[in-house]
Amino acid sequence: MKELRPRKPKEGIPKPKESLTTAERAQRYKLQNVVHKSERRYRDCLRQDAAKWEDYLKSERERKRNERINRTEEQKQIDGGRAKNRLRQREYKKRQEEKGIKPKPKENKVLTRSQKEEQRGYWRERQKICRSKKSSQKKRRIKERDRNYRRNVRTKDSSTQANEFHESDDKSTTTLSCYSKEAVRKSASRCHLPSHAEKFAET
Repeated sequence: MKELRPRKPKEGIPKPKESLTTAERAQRYKLQNVVHKSERRYRDCLRQDAAKWEDYLKSERERKRNERINRTEEQKQIDGGRAKNRLRQREYKKRQEEKGIKPKPKENKVLTRSQKEEQRGYWRERQKICRSKKSSQKKRRIKERDRNYRRNVRTKDSSTQANEFHESDDKSTTTLSCYSKEAVRKSASRCHLPSHAEKFAET
């Protein structure tokens, strides 16, 4: 098989985010909580002194004012839309509470057959576009990876099938280990044994 040339480093593309384990994610969450608690303690200390607290609020107002000045028109429109949505949701929730209506719990939407077909069609189109943008080298790498995966699956299946049939100590009888416990239980229950002890002894 023709050897593939090594990958070229792509410039201008950010590196993917590192995948964190559960322990690392929990540690990061704890550190964030520690930072938030320290900031809260710092603000509580400032509140005890009226002059320092007033200076802090003044600096925060100035910082927020500068942020609003430097924002682009697109960012301002996005912020305005989000603020309107929050206000509309708050007013709607207040009206519902006044009427005594409780919010319904969220349920997973069950798609119909036509909706599923439409969704799959969309996925097919997006996958087709994604494949068209890939280079020939990338396609070869994907095919090679899939080929190796299928080869490993075939070898694994053949080894498991060979182990399913094994001979017992008595070579005249063979047992099948591929049957499940439920199948063995049902086959045993189908055996009609005599109900009385006398008939059982005669047999």
